Amino acid sequence: LERVALARPDVMLLDINMDGMDGWETARRLRELPGLPVPVIMVSANVFDNRSELLRAAGCAGFVPKPVMESELLEQLRDALDLTWHVDVPEESNDGIRQAQSHAPLQALDEDERAALLRLSRLGHVNGIATLLDAISERSDAARDDCRRLRKLIDGFDLIRFTELLQRDTHVQ
Repeated sequence: LERVALARPDVMLLDINMDGMDGWETARRLRELPGLPVPVIMVSANVFDNRSELLRAAGCAGFVPKPVMESELLEQLRDALDLTWHVDVPEESNDGIRQAQSHAPLQALDEDERAALLRLSRLGHVNGIATLLDAISERSDAARDDCRRLRKLIDGFDLIRFTELLQRDTHVQ
């Protein structure tokens, strides 16, 4: 608590299970420090700890389950700090043809492949997605084209557009 008062961090991640003082008590004590409105995001392997009444009582801004998935952590940080994420778009994608292609539906992926990719996307498992895209791309030229488009989104860590593109024109959710 003393270090936090001196360092004045922008945000704190607290594990609920800590030695000595648990995360709930630590969060409550942080709220008592004068002039320190630091957003607190709780982290726990026990998803039953993600209860709004507990978070509200401790003055917490959010909750991230363990194992921590990058996409969930980034979403909580965005909300707690009122951030806007910006993604650098390569120059070549400003070309009108490339933009039109990015909005075209995927042609070669079947529902099982889409479902598997969406599951990995929800987990934020970028390496798993890349591995699966590599395997799918071996199937045909059309699959290779679809996978190339999806891979560009994954390489830019744009899981939102990746998911939107996979869900377009399909029953997979």
